[in-house]
Amino acid sequence: MADASHWRMKPVVALVAAALLSVPAAADAGGYVALGVGSAADTGGDLRGFSSDGHMSGRLMLGQRISIVSFEAGLAGYGLEPRSGGRDYNAQSLGAALKLNLPLVAGLEGYGRAGVERTWLGTSGDQMAYSGNGYVVGGGLEYGFELPLTRLSVWFDWTRHGADLVPDGRGQTLDAQADLWTLGLSVAL
Repeated sequence: MADASHWRMKPVVALVAAALLSVPAAADAGGYVALGVGSAADTGGDLRGFSSDGHMSGRLMLGQRISIVSFEAGLAGYGLEPRSGGRDYNAQSLGAALKLNLPLVAGLEGYGRAGVERTWLGTSGDQMAYSGNGYVVGGGLEYGFELPLTRLSVWFDWTRHGADLVPDGRGQTLDAQADLWTLGLSVAL
């Protein structure tokens, strides 16, 4: 005989399943392109020796949404400068992520994103360049609405980029972290 906690969980499971199945999959399925402009990077780890003051960040993503799950490929970039002075560095990350959107109310959704990426950090000069693999995680809010020819959404999120960056020449490996706030627009394809 099953215990009482088993029977109490059935209504909860049924309620969650009904909520997920009630999401209109056809309206929220398809490809999209997203573009975002963001804050200066808040650096952590071994990047604490860098400042991002006066440097904006940006992100370009291509995605495929199926119901509440999206698969995304993206390119992100932000500028840095050593706090001790010197040439500006540019960081670029190319990655892939899984995004989960949860409907809140009237077209507003909350979402979380997690994935992997490759990051390059270097200058246009002769200073040491770094590259390495890492992760991207984040979350935010997205508001979607229909237009006569397409579907648009406006989003705002926080993203952490983390990587172990190895110097191309010789030197110490960097444990790099950068947090970014981004405002963006997605357009259905």
